[in-house]
Amino acid sequence: MSPQELPTTPAKDLRTYIAVIRHQKWVIFVTLFVIVGATIFLTKRQTPLYTSVGRVIVLPAGTISNTPAAASIIDMPTESFIASSEEVAIELIEEQGLGTSTDDLLANLTLSIEPETRILVFAYTDSSPERAQQINQGFMDAYLALRRAAALERIKILREPYEAQQESLVKEIHRLEKIREPDSGELARLTNDLFLLNQIRGALRGLEPDPESGGRVSLAADLPTAPSSPSWPRNLTLATVLGFALGMGVALIREQLSEGLKGSEDLSAAVGAPVLAAIPSISGWRKRGDTQLVSVAFPKSSGAEAYRTLRTNLMHECSVNDLHVISVTSGSLGEGKTTTASNLAVTLAQTGKRVIVVSCDLRKPRLHRFFGLTNDLGVTSILSGATTLAQAAQRPEGIETLRVLASGPVPTNPAELLGSARMDALLDELRLFADLVIIDTPPILAVSDTLILAPKSDGVIVVADAHRSSKGATEHTREQLEQVGCNIIGCVFNNFDPSQAKYYPYDKRYYYSSYGYYAEKGPASLDLPSESPNGDHPTDESVEAPVVAETDDPSRPGDDMWR
Repeated sequence: MSPQELPTTPAKDLRTYIAVIRHQKWVIFVTLFVIVGATIFLTKRQTPLYTSVGRVIVLPAGTISNTPAAASIIDMPTESFIASSEEVAIELIEEQGLGTSTDDLLANLTLSIEPETRILVFAYTDSSPERAQQINQGFMDAYLALRRAAALERIKILREPYEAQQESLVKEIHRLEKIREPDSGELARLTNDLFLLNQIRGALRGLEPDPESGGRVSLAADLPTAPSSPSWPRNLTLATVLGFALGMGVALIREQLSEGLKGSEDLSAAVGAPVLAAIPSISGWRKRGDTQLVSVAFPKSSGAEAYRTLRTNLMHECSVNDLHVISVTSGSLGEGKTTTASNLAVTLAQTGKRVIVVSCDLRKPRLHRFFGLTNDLGVTSILSGATTLAQAAQRPEGIETLRVLASGPVPTNPAELLGSARMDALLDELRLFADLVIIDTPPILAVSDTLILAPKSDGVIVVADAHRSSKGATEHTREQLEQVGCNIIGCVFNNFDPSQAKYYPYDKRYYYSSYGYYAEKGPASLDLPSESPNGDHPTDESVEAPVVAETDDPSRPGDDMWR
């Protein structure tokens, strides 16, 4: 199962989101800053509003002494509707002489019911705290006045039949009292009427209006001391959450739509070949026009170690597949192919193998600058018959088994020269004189030179820049190479920052630091012994223990060029 086919795990998803946050942190920060800034601006422009709160206990509106349970039933949702009705608002306007409409009053009133109670909560909001308190208290008083008026009306209706009956009995009693000698029947009827009169009076006393009939104020409207709106903590919290969520959304969309290479997996999938090495970013080395050899200038840096990793993987490929001539190319300009070819040649030569690095970028040659050499003689000089390979090959200082063949004077027909029979003969001669030949070729998507030369080599290495290369361009580079029958043996992820990778598990200082190297600071401060057990001073070669090729065979062709 290939790496791309591995099932997604929660840990991998978490690393993906963390990588997106780190890679798109400025997008998230700017989005968050805009949302929070807009919230602060709008909040400052809002008029402060104050909310006064009061509570009313709703009581039965009048009772009948012999049916108290039935009279105590109160429908609280209905009472809440009545308290926020126009009738109450009109009563308030008339009572306080307010010059506003009922709709404006009711729009700022909020009513709620406390659960499992008969308490109505009145809340009125206004730009003035005093006005909010006054109107809120007015609403409670108007509601209670309306409810008490309804209670009195109900009591009045209930009292009417009893009062009429009482009046009739009183008249009858007065008539009987005027009779001087009432008979026994009249006397019994008088006694009965007096008993009924006492019962009626008792019933009327039960229907006397109660001062708290209908309800009473449980908590008077308070005077707010702080604005209820706008709420700075709430607004800033919501703005922060919304800004971060929106920023993450924008970052994820940008990440999905981005054509950039997000990691070695993307590069490997685009090229269709394994990543032989990831060359880390090194400050002060990736400037445009800089031709410094990091494998020579900083031999213990993470960059030099990465090129040694590239060397190891390439030597394995060469030994397995019998490869001798390797072309190094890229899709576009500025992706680091010449830098890769130069440093790869140096690290290969450090193992003792005979290595020739050839500049076949005949249009914009730069290879000779990395070694501080001239471009007076080179490939074009050999192809034109002006010189020989042994004369044109230059030996850089300090590296015995490395030769540099510059491009030579810039020709008018580079493509024709690279496709000529003389170029084929030069490649055959290079195979005889060197163990490995590294060819620096032009960018494939810029000119056609590489597509002419690359099929003549044993393998091609594609270099991609982590910040400049795109998936589309890299895939197109692979297609162009495959169409002319090139053998793509691998790719190099150049200018790579581990902290920006999607699934890169290593520290930003790069994993070589575990062997005592800092990524960009040279050798670490370790307490190493001054001498090895056999008395020799430790060197990079003793640590790496490379396989050194034999270079003193007198029968080997081209020995004069290596002396």
